[in-house]
Amino acid sequence: MKVKDVMLEEIPKLSRNDGLLKAVGLFSSFDLDIIPVVDEDNNYIGVVRKRDLIWPFLSFLEEDTERGISVVMDYPSIYLIDDVMEWDYPSVEGEKDIATAIGMMEAESLEAIPVVEEGRLIGILTNSIILNLFFPETPS
Repeated sequence: MKVKDVMLEEIPKLSRNDGLLKAVGLFSSFDLDIIPVVDEDNNYIGVVRKRDLIWPFLSFLEEDTERGISVVMDYPSIYLIDDVMEWDYPSVEGEKDIATAIGMMEAESLEAIPVVEEGRLIGILTNSIILNLFFPETPS
């Protein structure tokens, strides 16, 4: 079985110039741990994890939690996805065998991995998808 046979195809994407609020909205709307970042030609360039949205504000929270939360609420637009994204996050080719992808995810402790074809993002493979392969839902 190939990765492209089981991946999610309809996924949110971000660009380097998007603001953090867009990412927060997408994470709220989709049950994903990562959101891929692509260029204008849909070439995969990295990801944003939920936790990546927190680090810019840690110093404010450490100084004064109440003030820090206020800063997070009032000033998230000062950061772009480019400021917080992970550039070296692995991806897997859609033609790869699912076992190869699972091995990559296990070796890197990944919850999800972007799926690419000739460098372009075509989907995402998640632990939930893999879990459903091994333990398909059965009717009650």
